[in-house]
Amino acid sequence: MSNSAAGANFGYSLLWTLAVIGLARFVILEATTRYVMATGETVLAGYRRAAKWSSWVIFGAIVMRRHLSNLYHILLMGLAPCFLLGQDTLLLRNVFALASCGAAFLVMYSGGYKTVERFSKPLAFLLGITVLITAIWAKPDPAAIWAGIVSPSLPSSSGSGGIGLGLVLLMLVGSGVGSLSNLKYSAFIYEKGWRDPSHLKKQRIDMLGSLLGALLIAALLQIAAGAVLKPEGLTLNKAEDLIPLFTAALGESGRILMALGLWTTVFTTYVGSNTGYSLLVCDILDSAREGGHTAEQRQKVYRGFLWFFCISPMYVLWTGWKPVPIVIACSALMALAVPLVTVLLFKITADRERLGRLSNGKLATAAMAIVIIASIGVAYGGAMELFGLK
Repeated sequence: MSNSAAGANFGYSLLWTLAVIGLARFVILEATTRYVMATGETVLAGYRRAAKWSSWVIFGAIVMRRHLSNLYHILLMGLAPCFLLGQDTLLLRNVFALASCGAAFLVMYSGGYKTVERFSKPLAFLLGITVLITAIWAKPDPAAIWAGIVSPSLPSSSGSGGIGLGLVLLMLVGSGVGSLSNLKYSAFIYEKGWRDPSHLKKQRIDMLGSLLGALLIAALLQIAAGAVLKPEGLTLNKAEDLIPLFTAALGESGRILMALGLWTTVFTTYVGSNTGYSLLVCDILDSAREGGHTAEQRQKVYRGFLWFFCISPMYVLWTGWKPVPIVIACSALMALAVPLVTVLLFKITADRERLGRLSNGKLATAAMAIVIIASIGVAYGGAMELFGLK
């Protein structure tokens, strides 16, 4: 949603932000995984060492984040199949949403992280192919794309007709840099058993591959929306606009591609996020309990929170709510969390006594400082626009 909104409302002019967001995300991911490799414990255990209160603040933020995210994920998993079939009623939306959520829940509940990883890879490949075909079909302007990458600028919201620049940047930062989301990766690394420096090389290859894949898909979404929607003056104000607008510009093929891409994106994110956040909750409760949990107890905690995260938001199907305002609220929460989580991350990764040669160097220190300052600026600008103060 965030990258489609960026392309629809501002064309190719925000493509350069993806490189900045990618670098910021790399800084956070690299630090979290470096901590796991150096200490053999989870990042959230490290947070508790630094400040006992922090793990409970993060726990509260996780519950809020997961609930808000699942609200719009459920809505979008109902919308996408309706657009794919060309039939849209409330009953069909709810049926498709429940069926998609049920399938996702079975994958997460029965197999845990390893099953989720195996299941997600082919879907991620399908998503990449779908977005690539859509972007090529849209016949974008290569010169304008290049200018959007190499000529950083902040376009004016005047005349965009849709979501303002401050909110779009907030959505991009929340989805791309949101620190709670990036903590999931360290939980996945821990679950893989990569808990000492001997795994550092393959972990970094894995991380760079994931980052580059996410960056490419985000760029293609902006390019497709910028090529199809921006020239026609078709701005994106709500999720329901996305597929009809592509259909108007690209015909029935555009409808099928975008509906398939939207469902795949949301389904894989729903599976990965609920799995990751449930594992983070396990880490928090492990660190708070003397001696931690046994494997069996940890599995019960994981499954219990899967139930909670997946079932509690289902009421949204009968509310009439729209996805975009929820996306904005969720992005705002994530953008506000970046400074706190990054400050704590800096503190625990600067401990030379525990991390030794894997503690922060000058480059990591400078990079984290820049991420903190920039995230505060984006959060401030987005909040001002959200509350109509500018």
